[in-house]
Amino acid sequence: MKKERSWSWPKPSWVAVGVVAVVLFVSLFTFRELVFPAQYRTLVIEEARRQGVDHILVAAIILRETRFAPQKISREGDRGLMQIQPATLEELVRVRRIPSETYSKQDLLRPDINVGIGVRYIKYLQERIVRSQARQAKLKEWFDGDSTVVLLHCYNAGPTFTLRDALDVANVSEEYEAIIANKRPSTAQYSQDVLSYYRILKVIDFLFPYKTCGRPVNRVPGPQLTGRA
Repeated sequence: MKKERSWSWPKPSWVAVGVVAVVLFVSLFTFRELVFPAQYRTLVIEEARRQGVDHILVAAIILRETRFAPQKISREGDRGLMQIQPATLEELVRVRRIPSETYSKQDLLRPDINVGIGVRYIKYLQERIVRSQARQAKLKEWFDGDSTVVLLHCYNAGPTFTLRDALDVANVSEEYEAIIANKRPSTAQYSQDVLSYYRILKVIDFLFPYKTCGRPVNRVPGPQLTGRA
């Protein structure tokens, strides 16, 4: 009597393995381009490097704000890639973080101006957060000295609320997070979204490092932001 042969998985062919590998590579590379388009990569990386800001964090913020749609205008009047408000522009002029030239609302739809202002605003917030020793102590104890979460709260809800009405009055990290979650639930979700995008972009950047593309940044006549704030 012949023994019945037990069924087993067929041995994979190297051709099939190669095809799967190519498909995975192409899919990952395509996803890499979608979440940080080459069209804006040089602009973001160079501006972030000039101001001493993490370019991956800037890309994560843009991804959350507009999915890299430069002409987006929110119902609240936020404009451009990084959703800059005219009031933010005025604030940066007041504290001398950008030149005093007059920028129109239309200028905020220009990627070079919008990203330039947005990155300078991030740098301004980073410095404002650690302005007092009390805040530095809380950041060290609650977030291991990393101000990213507080920075994202400031970017979304404004520094006055985040610092004066939340960080400064809280005694423990849970109290701070509760204030944000209860009074600004959309801000709590916003920070989680950006951090999720940031982690994804960091993994992609580790596998396929994001670099400047050598493509010239499309600039149009008008005010230019140059130099370090």
